[in-house]
Amino acid sequence: MESSQILLIKLLKDNGYSVTTPRLLVFEMLYTYGLQTIGQLIKRCSPCDRASIYRSVQLLENLGAVNRIPQGFKYKLELSEIFLPHHHHIVCNQCGRHTDIEQSKLEDLLMNIAEHEGYKLTSHKVELSGLCPVCNKG
Repeated sequence: MESSQILLIKLLKDNGYSVTTPRLLVFEMLYTYGLQTIGQLIKRCSPCDRASIYRSVQLLENLGAVNRIPQGFKYKLELSEIFLPHHHHIVCNQCGRHTDIEQSKLEDLLMNIAEHEGYKLTSHKVELSGLCPVCNKG
């Protein structure tokens, strides 16, 4: 995590922002726990106040350090590909469990689709949903 934290500090300073305790704490909790709701993040960032956490998340999103992952009418947050390898998620519709998936065949397929349509693929997001193994029993 140390090299990632150094990268975050550089990102903040290069864009004219201070390195603050809430910003570092938001980063640390996202790095440690991965994909999570804003509510979970706020609880984990105690004793920082809710407003500081929201402001920190917004700034980190604007700088491209944090991604907002839509899940139905809600969303979860995670660190961006600046800090984590590229991956996708599969989320359980019933319990909300999520699993990161990395699939090279999927990446190749998406590149081929883009090329077939005459595009050069620069980014993409794929989110899968269904029932996890536990919820599927029954």
